[in-house]
Amino acid sequence: MLNGRSGLLPEARRQEAELGGGGVVGGGDATVASVPALAGYVSLGAAVLLGRSIGQALRAATLALHAVRAAFRPSEDHPWAPGDEWHAATLRFLAGDEPALRWYARLGRLSASPGGTMALAKMTRDVGVRHVLPAVCVPTLVLDSRDDPVVPGAAGRHIAERTPGAKVVELPGRDHLPWIGDTELVIAEMRELLTGGRHEVEIDRVLATILFVDIVGSTARAAALGDTRWRTLLDAFYGAARSEIHRFRGHQTKTTGDGLLATFDGPARAIRCADAIRQASRALGLDVRAGLHTGECEVRGDDVRGIAVHICARVADQAAGGEILVSSTVRDLVAGSGIAFEPRGTPTLKGVPGEWQVFSARV
Repeated sequence: MLNGRSGLLPEARRQEAELGGGGVVGGGDATVASVPALAGYVSLGAAVLLGRSIGQALRAATLALHAVRAAFRPSEDHPWAPGDEWHAATLRFLAGDEPALRWYARLGRLSASPGGTMALAKMTRDVGVRHVLPAVCVPTLVLDSRDDPVVPGAAGRHIAERTPGAKVVELPGRDHLPWIGDTELVIAEMRELLTGGRHEVEIDRVLATILFVDIVGSTARAAALGDTRWRTLLDAFYGAARSEIHRFRGHQTKTTGDGLLATFDGPARAIRCADAIRQASRALGLDVRAGLHTGECEVRGDDVRGIAVHICARVADQAAGGEILVSSTVRDLVAGSGIAFEPRGTPTLKGVPGEWQVFSARV
């Protein structure tokens, strides 16, 4: 949208300067403060935005603040600002965590140019809004995580005490970012602020037969083949598995690096699909094992979650190479299908309460 209206950006920058926004418009270096300058051009009307705002939040009808400070430099009456030592310690901490370093590096590359990042960092250090808090006259919600290691709850309470009518909600846990951890709590509080009610959305749940397929000895095989040849073989496996899942009217929900998860609305078809994947894998020189369980699942987009998924994975863990194991629930549902079963005992399924009988399926 920004690129398509590049001719409007100079005027948008002028309006943003007049509004007192702190964002940089254009080139992907935009912050929430850029939105008021562009709203007139794109006919946004009223919108709910979640993002980072540096400076004033003008033209806002409500404010929901999460893990925020009123200033970025420490002072006697505001000791919660991080300061230079905190920033240096953060950099040292990240330097010792290679995955985190890669994640933040990618985030930076996707968020802004190097020059824009430096300019924003320098500007942020001097931002302070303590003097304008008493002038805020819109409904304000301040959210904090009880054990947030980055922004202590006292910083949020400091803002709420100086903002007329502000409400403070302390959430359990230590999550600093609102999109990590128990996001439903954050969303529920923000929804109540915006709509006046909780209006909890009922989670979509379905009854499904879950199939988990895992390649046996994948690590040793990958080491023997090398990255390129292993990737080629793995792609062939996933392609063959997807074809069989489609043939048996299933739905692949995810891959796991050396396996996959799929759901079916019929347990007998799920077992026959597992057998077909096993045969296709043998043709590729791969040995697989499979586990199946039928239960109620929580649907999130294309993914499924819940205890039924965990049970399925634990059943698969009990299978030997080339074996298809099913829970007693699956066996009971396919009576009369012509599929034979042999008992494999009542193993302990890690993390799953109760006793679970498992059976080896022969198609």
